[in-house]
Parts: sequence; C-alpha cells; structure tokens
Amino acid sequence: MRSFIGSILKAEDRDAIEFQRVHRLDGKKSKGPRAIITRFLRYSDRQMISRRARKLQDDTIRIYPDCPKSIQESRKRQLPQLKVAKEAAKTAFFSQSKPDLLYVEGQRLPE
Repeated sequence: MRSFIGSILKAEDRDAIEFQRVHRLDGKKSKGPRAIITRFLRYSDRQMISRRARKLQDDTIRIYPDCPKSIQESRKRQLPQLKVAKEAAKTAFFSQSKPDLLYVEGQRLPE
C-alpha cells in the first residue's frame, strides 16, 4: 500500500501514514483484480488520499470510500439529480457526515 501511495498517488509523506487495517477482498467471485480495503488510523490521511485520488489519471485504478450497501443504493438513486446539477454548473455534492444526503447549491434535496 505504501509503494502504491508513493508511486501512483505521488505522496511524499507516505511513510508517515499509519494504517489501522489493510486487507484484500475475496477474489474467487470476481474476474478482475481483487479489491483492497484500507482503514487509516487518522482521518486526515484518508482525506489526503481521497484528494489525490480525484486527480488520478489512470482509468484502471479507482478509489472509493467503503460505504454500506444502503448508502450505495441511496446514492445510486440520486445520481441522475447530481449529474443534472453538475451539467448546469451548480455546486452539487454528497454530505461527508451523512453520505446519503445530496446537496445542490447548499440546499438538501429530498431522496
């Protein structure tokens, strides 16, 4: 994980990042490479990796927060509203504290 953070994400302070747990998911069910779940000890490290992941140019590597299935489904239902708002050049995002809530121009949208 440290070599990935240093080489792909170009983080200079990769040795200062502490992990609480790093493990792979079972790869027998999927045909592609196995996913890696990483839990960071400090929230600031997680945020730094998330910011760098947004700038990642490689299409084969994806970095997502590990959310429960209920939140993933809620976000999936709201994705069309998010895309419409982004195309209209509005500020739209999912809340960090409650990741299933969509905000557009500072106003919470109903599910």
